[in-house]
Amino acid sequence: MNTYLLHLNYFRKRVLTTPTGVKLGEKHVVVGVFPASIAPEKFESCLQEPEVQDRIAELEREYRGVKLILSIDRLDYIKGIPEKLLAFEAFLEQHEEWVGKVVLYQVAVPIRTEIKEYQDLRAYVFELFYRINEKFRKLIVGDIRKHNILTKLYKEK
Repeated sequence: MNTYLLHLNYFRKRVLTTPTGVKLGEKHVVVGVFPASIAPEKFESCLQEPEVQDRIAELEREYRGVKLILSIDRLDYIKGIPEKLLAFEAFLEQHEEWVGKVVLYQVAVPIRTEIKEYQDLRAYVFELFYRINEKFRKLIVGDIRKHNILTKLYKEK
């Protein structure tokens, strides 16, 4: 088991979630969004675009009453997408009470599509989507395609 999964498993076993964050022992930690390696202001400005507003409204309707985990990454080895999917699968296996109450929506923007190793990564991620969804009744939404807005933002970096 790699270090990432060990840490995630440790965290999951010892942390209680609260409405505003997580609780570890007597400490309460407020959870926030801290983007790394992106220009958050560019993403924030995109939120006003009609296409994005329409998609947000669509997601809110589709996943009403369900905890939605939204993850947007480049489909790159350093992003740990397979490890994230495996960790989500392990969480659902160990916490069956969450099955049907939480959905991981993974958006992966393909890069280096002409390189075989990246083609293999894409195939592996699709295989994980399929396997986990078969096991847990479609609790992972995989969206691996070029998104005009996301692709533009990554290129502007």
